[in-house]
Amino acid sequence: MREELERFLTAEYAILAQIAAEARRELRAAGRVADAETWRRALGPEVRRLIVERGPEEAKRHLLERLGVTACA
Repeated sequence: MREELERFLTAEYAILAQIAAEARRELRAAGRVADAETWRRALGPEVRRLIVERGPEEAKRHLLERLGVTACA
């Protein structure tokens, strides 16, 4: 079971979780709320691809755009 989880929960998922937490804070700071479906669409495979190919900052920028917020930082 552990090996299976380690294969699934890669470093990209740790970065994705961090980016999502930061985006959530920025979303709230902007006075916005996103429903579950919006989050599901926003956290699609494109965000994980951007983490690998362009880095976390670009992935976060893309995520915030998909959530309807421009980056605050």
